[in-house]
Amino acid sequence: MSKPRVGYFSPIYDGGMHLRALAIALVSYLEIRSAKGKWLIGFSDNDLPLLKKQTEQWLSVLEAYGFGWDNDIFEKTIYPINEDAVVNQWLNQGLAYACHCSEDQLKETQVYSGSCRDALMSTQDATIRLRTPDLIYQFTDRLQGVFKQNISKEIGDFVIRDKHGVIDPDLAMVLAIVRCGVTQIIRPVEQLSTVVKQLYMQELLGVVSPTYLHVPTILNNQDNSSSLAALLALSERERVKLLIRLLEQLGQPVSVEQQNLTPKQLLLYASDHWCAELIAKGH
Repeated sequence: MSKPRVGYFSPIYDGGMHLRALAIALVSYLEIRSAKGKWLIGFSDNDLPLLKKQTEQWLSVLEAYGFGWDNDIFEKTIYPINEDAVVNQWLNQGLAYACHCSEDQLKETQVYSGSCRDALMSTQDATIRLRTPDLIYQFTDRLQGVFKQNISKEIGDFVIRDKHGVIDPDLAMVLAIVRCGVTQIIRPVEQLSTVVKQLYMQELLGVVSPTYLHVPTILNNQDNSSSLAALLALSERERVKLLIRLLEQLGQPVSVEQQNLTPKQLLLYASDHWCAELIAKGH
């Protein structure tokens, strides 16, 4: 019996690009629903108390556009592993270290110089960085093909928790893979270069890597200016038209006939006809 497919979507790090995030959600949702899998929405442990309002807005948007998810976002779950526990574990193992470099110092180089690497500084009010080995990591993206990077030379020791206690989104994603058995990750193509960070952390935690699919840019900056409130304010018919436009830009078979469907009916139709290979590869 094959392992059930599990998709995961975390919109909170959308950088204000709400419509782009909705497009990513659409791909993620249709990929998993077309395979009869589970679709989960997730936020890191630090997100819910800090960004509860935005979290609730996003859930309202997804519901209004016909999405359904298979987990209770606000259910307090005690996991055997959490972000801070992992950071502290890596600190104790010497895999991570405290960094007190100023923003001006960090601006001097694109890849972190490692100036705090062997300084043995206090972790109080410090940024925590993960040491990176001089190794090349490679994976095959389902849409973009083979991608490889030398993690030390091209990324360098990277931040896993900032001085305010906020966890790196890539670490949060890796722990979602551990906790929920996530088997596929869908993200915008701009985040392709951060997958190597995830592969390295997955290796440290002994995690089987999911498949990755990075979606090309299908929206311009003007499109992305829509606020969550504006997306919610659209009528049901306008929401359906927007979903159809996104599906068309993703190369999916839709027609004007589907404009009379509800958002939920449209997503059901789209999942039955979904083909990720029709998405243009472009960057």
